Amino acid sequence: MDELHQNRLQLSLAELYHNEKDINALSDILREKQQAADAEKKKLVKREQTVKAHKKEHGRLTREQQHKENKSQCSRWFHLQFTVIYFQ
Repeated sequence: MDELHQNRLQLSLAELYHNEKDINALSDILREKQQAADAEKKKLVKREQTVKAHKKEHGRLTREQQHKENKSQCSRWFHLQFTVIYFQ
């Protein structure tokens, strides 16, 4: 019985050893994938910031263009009013 117990113990130790090796290998793979994911996340954050900056600039330019168009329309309107009053 002692030899059977010894053999089972050796088998359990071998299984534990191989399980530990597998766990270490999987941990390394997981670490690599997490590093790759972190790098992609950093790229994504940078791209999102770029898009946000472009949207902000687009909004500013749109408002500036609208302001110029409104100013131009007002100038034409005042010129037209002045012309109507002047020729009456």
